[in-house]
Amino acid sequence: MKITQASLMKSFKKHQAIYICIIVFILAVIFYFIYKYFKSSDEFDQESFNDYHRQFLYENFQDQMYNMDGETENDLDYMNKMATMEDDSNMYENFNDYEDFRSQDSIKSVSKDYLADNEVLIVKFYAPWCGYCKQLAPTWDQLTAKHNGKMNKNGKKVFLAKLDGDANPEGTKPYNIRGFPTIKVFTKNGVSDYNGARSMDAIESFINTQ
Repeated sequence: MKITQASLMKSFKKHQAIYICIIVFILAVIFYFIYKYFKSSDEFDQESFNDYHRQFLYENFQDQMYNMDGETENDLDYMNKMATMEDDSNMYENFNDYEDFRSQDSIKSVSKDYLADNEVLIVKFYAPWCGYCKQLAPTWDQLTAKHNGKMNKNGKKVFLAKLDGDANPEGTKPYNIRGFPTIKVFTKNGVSDYNGARSMDAIESFINTQ
């Protein structure tokens, strides 16, 4: 049987609807698989990136905690602290409070971290209304005038300071001050209590043994 162009055209027109349906079906299948491919590829890439990010942080910064934005909690605390400060001068003023013992005998806050290895800082925590504090005041003033900023018999530079716990409660909180007066000794290695007598001779003897 000889197939002519006319017969082909006649056959196509007769089955035109069927051919169109087949072509549409094939195109639909092709587009479906293309869509699935790109969708799965995007999900894989995002998940892979997240896994890489988490792994990188774990391997390189295990000692720090990260939030969802990749910032450390320490960074967040620092930024919050900076946001609450009125200006840069206040920030430096807060830091300088810890160094006040070098230039004056009345301080607002204290920390061992600002001491050199050969320095000793003896702080009297007091309150103006405290009767025992008033009794100790003349003795403390004499000791300060005699020993503040000077070397003791062991070659340590001794500083004496007083901190008004009533006016500066934040300065007492780190040291669990339960009553006044309380005398604490600060060195580079730590903080300890002075539990001896509060006489001139007793405290002066203690100063020279540091």
